[in-house]
Amino acid sequence: MRLLVIGGAGYVGRLVLPGLAERHQVRVLDLHRTTADCEYRQGDATDPTDLARACAGMDAVIHMAMAPTTPDDRVDPATAFDVHVKSAYLTVLAAAKADARHVVFVSSLSVFAALGSRRLGIDDEPDATEPYGLTKRLGEQAVRAAATATGTDLTILRLAWPTPDDVWPAWEVGLAQTDYTNTQTELRRDRVTAENPHPPLRFPDGRPLPALAGSDLAGALLGALETPDGIRTLPLTGDAAGALIDLSATMTALSWSPSHTL
Repeated sequence: MRLLVIGGAGYVGRLVLPGLAERHQVRVLDLHRTTADCEYRQGDATDPTDLARACAGMDAVIHMAMAPTTPDDRVDPATAFDVHVKSAYLTVLAAAKADARHVVFVSSLSVFAALGSRRLGIDDEPDATEPYGLTKRLGEQAVRAAATATGTDLTILRLAWPTPDDVWPAWEVGLAQTDYTNTQTELRRDRVTAENPHPPLRFPDGRPLPALAGSDLAGALLGALETPDGIRTLPLTGDAAGALIDLSATMTALSWSPSHTL
């Protein structure tokens, strides 16, 4: 499959591009060059011309562009709207025009406020109000509208806490944007020991934060690409037991389950 990954040089891209490139012919559109062994197109994910050129000849598109943080580790609202809403909407339109009939939009469980403070229901309505979560949920609405209008297959994956395999399950806040968590509860870390050098973060009630290993995320993306099925929204964490949210629909739809799970 000829696959375009928009924003592939970012944090999530670095976790999944090697796995995607093993199976597909990958092109990356990003302002910055990726270190992965794949075709690179420098361009702006909010520019319709750059998107059209990057989508040409592609079979499917993954949008994982993410707004950068400000110096105080927050997402700038204006940039977040551009990247998470405008760019996502334009991506579906550009993909449809290029006859790439399946778009995967990498969203976040941060569309829910105070993530981790409660168990989420699969049908709960997103309610985030801070810039990252708000723009991600508006981005979901935008890509749904564009996919409906163009007849494009669309998979929205709501991620939580993606982390490199070599430090899993100890999700490292410093490796990603702190606003990515949208966790308004105080997290604590188990004590580091020789036997347990990468202990997980835990919520105040003792539940481990269900970090998602990069290889498991790549596997879910591959599963999504192989099973286009209309317009669907699926949660994605490293918790097969569903302590945060029920993953059964995701595992069935993608023929996937996390191999790294607590």
